[in-house]
Amino acid sequence: MLYFKVDQRPTNAAFRDFQLGQNTKLVIISRDLKKSKEWLLMQKIARLNAGKLDNSKTL
Repeated sequence: MLYFKVDQRPTNAAFRDFQLGQNTKLVIISRDLKKSKEWLLMQKIARLNAGKLDNSKTL
C-alpha cells in the first residue's frame, strides 16, 4: 500500500522524515498488511466493486 499526499497543505510532522522531495532519499516502511486496519477495508472495497471490474481492459 502506498500513500500519496497531493494537496498543498503542510505535511504532518509525523511524516516529514519520510517526505519525498528534491534531493531526498526514498524511504520504504514495511509492515504486515494483513495485521493492519487497512486490510479489512481493502477486502470490503474489493467485495463491493467485484462486479464492476472489467478484466478485458488493460492499462
